[in-house]
This record gives sequence, C-alpha cells and structure tokens, in this order.
Amino acid sequence: MKKAAVMAVLAALTMVTQAWGGDPRHGAPTIEGTWAVALSYYYDGTTTGPSDNLQFLQQFDRDGRTVIYLPQVAGERFDETRTACAGEWRRRGHKTYDITLYCHWTEMWADAPSVPDRILIKATMNPDGRGWTAKPFYYQPFIGGEYNGGPGWGDMKGVRLRIVPLP
Repeated sequence: MKKAAVMAVLAALTMVTQAWGGDPRHGAPTIEGTWAVALSYYYDGTTTGPSDNLQFLQQFDRDGRTVIYLPQVAGERFDETRTACAGEWRRRGHKTYDITLYCHWTEMWADAPSVPDRILIKATMNPDGRGWTAKPFYYQPFIGGEYNGGPGWGDMKGVRLRIVPLP
C-alpha cells in the first residue's frame, strides 16, 4: 500500500514538473515551450545611445529548434518585412542555454544577403522556471563575407506562456 502511494506521489510530481517546463533528467526547469519575449538593443554599446525596444513570441521545441515570431510593423519606422527568425538551442548548464537565431531582413530576393544575420544568446532560467533573462545578447549582421557584431548589444527577458485548458 505504501509503495503504491509513493508511486502515485512521484507520478503526480513528474506531471506537475513537466507542465511547468521541468526536466526530470536535470532537476531544473527547461526552456521548452512558448514564451513572450521583450528586448532592448543598444546600437552603440551604451544604454544612453540609440536603441530599440521590441516584443515577440518565441517557441522552443524539445528537439533543439527555436523560432521567433515578429509582429508586422506596417507604418512604423522599421522598413524590414521579416516575420520570423529560426535557430537552435541547447542546454549549457543547470539553468543556462545557448541560443543561436538566423534572420533575413526582407523576403525580397534582391535585398536578401546570401547568408542570414545571426543573434547569439545565453539565457539564464529563473529558479521557478517561469522566466529567463539574457544580458547581454549580440546581433551580428553578415557584411562583407563575415559576421560583424560591432559595439552593439542588448538584453532580453522571456515570460513562459502556458496551456490554459477550457473548463
């Protein structure tokens, strides 16, 4: 009887941990799932210089793929038309992840570079698994046959979006 009760408690804990993004193999929350992400990017490397603030949705799949979905900004000062960036992620440590995204700025053939720009991120998960931060992250445009990051950097944070079942 005691053995059955212990097994039931362990099964329930496993389900709760996985529902909040836990990874029973590592004993820590995982980045898998859907996130609302906000970022600030500082073009000249200082927080007082020119900057941009963006928000988007990001999906991290169990197989190590990730994609961000950017809202269309018609009429805004951004002339880009991209709506997504794709990449990969992997666990770096107990609560840290390496993430690399690749982005084309436009779908127009004449303007698209032969190699997409990339974004390098090291994300650190909050202890409760409901958020993560990345400071700094780096945007590296592909210019003149190589990736060139310049002085710019940014910071971002993600908030986990979870399944809300209908009653």
